[in-house]
Amino acid sequence: MLGYAPVSTAHQSNGAQTDELLAVGVDEDRLYVDKLTGASKREGRVQ
Repeated sequence: MLGYAPVSTAHQSNGAQTDELLAVGVDEDRLYVDKLTGASKREGRVQ
């Protein structure tokens, strides 16, 4: 089984997500964590 725990900002923690994925049987070597994905921080800024 493969697990994916994304968070969208550096201030968020994926601890609860990773704990839950491990609890349902995802192996640590099949658990992927992703931070700061999605829209760029610069999006919407006036330059």
